[in-house]
Amino acid sequence: MLSTPLRKFGNSYYEIEKLNSDKFPEYYSVRDTSFNIYVVKLYQRDYSTKKLEDEAKIMSILSQNGSLHVLRYISNSVDEMVVREKYIITEYAENGDLNKYILSGNCFGENLTRIIAWKIFHAVLYMHEMGIAHGAISAKNIFLDQCYNFKIGGFDSAILLGTDNKNKEKFNKLIKDDIFKLGILIIQLLTGKLDIKSIKGPIKKAIQSKNLDAFWKIIDGQYGYNFTPELKNLINLMLSGKITDIRKLLSHDWFNKLKKIDKCELEKLESYMKNELKKYEGGEDN
Repeated sequence: MLSTPLRKFGNSYYEIEKLNSDKFPEYYSVRDTSFNIYVVKLYQRDYSTKKLEDEAKIMSILSQNGSLHVLRYISNSVDEMVVREKYIITEYAENGDLNKYILSGNCFGENLTRIIAWKIFHAVLYMHEMGIAHGAISAKNIFLDQCYNFKIGGFDSAILLGTDNKNKEKFNKLIKDDIFKLGILIIQLLTGKLDIKSIKGPIKKAIQSKNLDAFWKIIDGQYGYNFTPELKNLINLMLSGKITDIRKLLSHDWFNKLKKIDKCELEKLESYMKNELKKYEGGEDN
C-alpha cells in the first residue's frame, strides 16, 4: 500500500506534521531538501495579499540583523495563480510557545517571572525601537527555541511606522496595547490563569474606568496570589495607558534585582530559568 505523499510548499519545503488544530492560520512543521526544519504559517485563500506581504516585510526587517528577539523570517508565498496558497515560512521554535507551559494551571514564582519578563520586555522594546508595534502580545505568540531563548511571533496585527508618520496615531495606540498585554502576561505567569480573553465583566469595567483598586480587589479575591506593592505599581503603570516607552518599565524597582547583578550571577539565573522551564514543559507539575 502506497503511503500518502508529503505536502509540498513551494519548490523546497515538505510537510512533517500539522502543529495546530485550528482552521486558519494553519501551522505545519516542514523540512527543506537539506533537512533543516522550519514552520509554515498557511492562510486561507481569500486572506488579504497585502496583509500577508506586510507581515512578511515586518518579519524580514526584524530578521535582518539576526536578532534573537523574534522568530527568524525565511520566505513567503502569495502564489494565487498556481497553487492558490498564501503562507509565510519562519524559524522553527523547538520548545514551543510559552502558553503550553501554563496550560495546566501551572504558575511561575516571582523570581522566575522577573527573569522571563525582563527578556520578553527587551524583545518587545527591540521591535518598538525598529518602528514596529505588535498588537497581539500573548503567551501563544512568545516562542522558545532550542536554547530557551524567547522569541516573538504572530505578526498578523503588527504595523510598521512609516517614514512619513502616516499611521503614527495607530502605531502609538498599538504600543500602549503591547504594554497593556505585557502587564496581563505577568499576572498570567504568576497565577497560571488570567489572560487577555479573561478581561471581561467586572475586570474589564474596572480597567476601563481606571479603577485599579477595584481591579486588584477582584484579582486578589479570584487568584489568591500575594502581589507585592512594587509589582502592583509596575502593573498599574502598564494598565494605565500612560506609558509608551518600555525602557521606563525596565528601570522600575521591580527589576532592580536583575539590574544590579553581575554577569556571572546572570548566567546562573539564566541556567536556573532553563531548568525550571524544563520542569513546566508540557504542563507538568514542578
